[in-house]
Amino acid sequence: LTLALAGLGIMVLWIMSNQIFPLLAGDIWPELLPLLPLLFLSALAMVPNAIFTSWVIIEQKARLSSTIKIANIVIASTSLVLIAVYTQNYRLVILGNVLIQIFISILQLIALKNEIRVIFERKWFSLIYSIGSPIFLRSIFNILRTQVDRILVSSLFGVNQFAIYNFSGKIN
Repeated sequence: LTLALAGLGIMVLWIMSNQIFPLLAGDIWPELLPLLPLLFLSALAMVPNAIFTSWVIIEQKARLSSTIKIANIVIASTSLVLIAVYTQNYRLVILGNVLIQIFISILQLIALKNEIRVIFERKWFSLIYSIGSPIFLRSIFNILRTQVDRILVSSLFGVNQFAIYNFSGKIN
């Protein structure tokens, strides 16, 4: 379901990208257009993360989850600081961020490889939906709030401050 929703979202955004993203990025959209495939790769890299996060909670694999999170923090922080300091090129910072996300997603998929089974039972889907729908709505509003913050920072302060804002959010 997560992969299907991500795929559907990517298709809609790909088709409407020239209408949506100029509103968000403003005058710098032509500069960011070559980075659009990285945005979609980043979205796909989030799918294993969602599945992995749920799996480690259900299976109580806190040590594995912590190990991968620590690896992510160390690799991402070190790489992004080095890229930002030595190149001062926001495109390379974004590329580095996406490649790190993909690498971590691959690590998560490796951890999940023996556990992946696709089983769909309507009663469990209905139960999960009925229990999780209030949480789902709250999560959507939290995500929207974060995205609105990013849009405001990007619009008011420019791309460089936006990159710093995203990086500081990761460290936070």
